[in-house]
Amino acid sequence: MKNMWQKLIVMNTRPLILLLTLTGILLAVETNYIQHGWINNDSVLYFEAAQRAVAKDWQGMMQIFPWPFFSLFIAGLHQLTGFSIHLSAQILNTAFFGIATFSFLSLVRESGGNNPEIAAGAILLFSSSYIVGDILPMLIRDQGFWAFFLLSILFFVRYTIQQRWQDALWWQAAMMLALLFRVEAIVYLFSLPLLLLGLKGKPFKQRLIAFIQASSLTLIALVMLTVVLLTTHIGIEKLGRLKEVFSTDIYQQITQKLFERAEIMGSQVLGEYLDEFGLTGLLLTFMYVMLKKTVFSTGIITTVLAAVTLRKTSPILDKKALHVVVGVMTISLVIMFLIITKVFVLSSRYIIPLSFMLMLLAAFSLGQILSHLHQKTIAKSWKKILLILILGLMGLTTIKNILPKPAGYTYEQEAARWLRQENSRHEAVYFDSARLRYYAGEPYTGTLTPLAAWKNFEKAVSNGEINRYRFIALNLAQKHPEKSAYIQKNLSGYAEVARFSSDDKKKSIVIFKKAPSGE
Repeated sequence: MKNMWQKLIVMNTRPLILLLTLTGILLAVETNYIQHGWINNDSVLYFEAAQRAVAKDWQGMMQIFPWPFFSLFIAGLHQLTGFSIHLSAQILNTAFFGIATFSFLSLVRESGGNNPEIAAGAILLFSSSYIVGDILPMLIRDQGFWAFFLLSILFFVRYTIQQRWQDALWWQAAMMLALLFRVEAIVYLFSLPLLLLGLKGKPFKQRLIAFIQASSLTLIALVMLTVVLLTTHIGIEKLGRLKEVFSTDIYQQITQKLFERAEIMGSQVLGEYLDEFGLTGLLLTFMYVMLKKTVFSTGIITTVLAAVTLRKTSPILDKKALHVVVGVMTISLVIMFLIITKVFVLSSRYIIPLSFMLMLLAAFSLGQILSHLHQKTIAKSWKKILLILILGLMGLTTIKNILPKPAGYTYEQEAARWLRQENSRHEAVYFDSARLRYYAGEPYTGTLTPLAAWKNFEKAVSNGEINRYRFIALNLAQKHPEKSAYIQKNLSGYAEVARFSSDDKKKSIVIFKKAPSGE
């Protein structure tokens, strides 16, 4: 074991990265396999938009989702291979995670890491209960964003260190590909070159030239877009999600809800004598939410290891790379703040760019411990105990990520299968979610938030429209007992015939069937 570890330390970094990338691809295959076709709610949108793209219904595609590039990738692979839309999305998902793994581990190397740091980076990534355990199996556009975001940061770090033209072009091209998946990539595209102006030890003229080189493709694309908008009848409203970025009233969009909620907090929560602190209280709440979600998405161990790296008096990774990493983290925090300020929602998925940078920093602290593993002195060191604890916990998390899911995990698919078998005459079924309709093989009719879906159900009950359905399939949860009470009181013509619960019993798909007396 000792000799194997010594050989690993001195071996070339490239074969190790390729081996770990292959491991990441196999990990993605396994996580997709054990899901048994489970998808995220947003996946339904992407799949339906892909179907419209295959049918060349471009207007319908844009109506379903106004930033449809992930759907176009799915549709293209579907037509190229003949695979189903679902399988095409799984293949893309696997390929994107392979690119993300390769880019992340190469970024560790480019930042000054050797084999121990690269191995540590792989351990941190593969054991992530959120990125790998929760998000990777979801067939959503975020995986494409991760892949090209990390590839872009890799080229940007290379450019910052070596100042080569090709790296300046590649970083912009990769981030533009990331932009096809998530529109916030444009913030990195415009902001990251500004970091080059702050590099120490170089004359301002050289820093300015570096900034122009790193912004060259972006500036050309911006000029071309401006010319198109000025010389054609294409308005900014035709730019899909980009109109959110180039909107002239973006400040009002971001701050309007913030000030409205701050006034409510001041007057109705803090009261007459403290109402002036409404905005401050709201902003402090936002900061707490951002901090909590960052730790959740990244993991406590990774966050602590990253903090240890940052607290080192002498940097243990390349100074220019550290300059970029800190810059990316700052931009990520700004984006998170803008999102939560504008829409009062901050999905943990939006934290992932920051999480990757924290994971990169953590890889150097963990790598330092791993690099001393072959030394006899570590046997009596506190580092030995720490290493065993860290690797033990991460090993257990990795195993949990790839183990078959417990009974009840696919309760929605089970409910859909039951319905298909029971409803052999294809009578009308009321579904309250697009995902359940997808599992049941029913046509797409749109997606709604859980709150909006429940209001639609109440409306259908109150106006009698619900009576035209033979079956009703509803999502119910323990935290909303009032919904069960409403059903018991108002759905007298139906009887519960099946219930499928999640593995933790907190959520269920409950199926009702119209009683003979109600026909």
